[in-house]
Amino acid sequence: MTEKQFEKNAEILKQEWTEKLEGAMEDLEAAIKEDFYAGVWGLLFNRIVARLYSLFLSKDIKKKLLKQFDLLLKAGKEYDGNSNEALEKYFAEYLANDPGYERCKKTHSKTPELRDRIKKSFALMVKNSNDLLNSCGDCYEELMRNAYKTKDAAWKATFCLIDDAEEGMEFTIHNKMLKISSLIRQQTIKMLREEIKISREYYTQKLNEIYGN
Repeated sequence: MTEKQFEKNAEILKQEWTEKLEGAMEDLEAAIKEDFYAGVWGLLFNRIVARLYSLFLSKDIKKKLLKQFDLLLKAGKEYDGNSNEALEKYFAEYLANDPGYERCKKTHSKTPELRDRIKKSFALMVKNSNDLLNSCGDCYEELMRNAYKTKDAAWKATFCLIDDAEEGMEFTIHNKMLKISSLIRQQTIKMLREEIKISREYYTQKLNEIYGN
């Protein structure tokens, strides 16, 4: 791809991902308020709500995710489809900015396996980014249609990422890896699953808009 093409497509992708992130954070905030912050429950669970906000909705969380977007675009630009060089170059910084990894116990016996899972997820996202960066169009919808000619191909590429994220999340829950107080453990798990639900609903609607029902 040319530098001009990269800059144009990277800007389109960053805008789409950022808008999706902000929308998801708004939906998650609404879910937290609905579950824990109404009337007497708001008074009883004020500390729980504050902690959940810090885990999912803080400025630091958003900053880390935006950094991950930048790293995905850089790696996606350099990815050639065969070499792992781009993945190795950016993975350590990507991992350092991963909120899910940050929430987990680093001394847990399953931590090496978790890192491998995140690295696999990173590779999938880099491949997806590369597909879209090498596409052509003046908006996200056009990039998608030109990168994935059919709805089936787009669906497979998109939901592969979401399924992978869900598997990684359930892996941390099943193995009790979350570095979370028992006071908010169940609420945190509920919100983690809510994040996946929000992503599925968003991209189901998005792909239907792009390719038709």
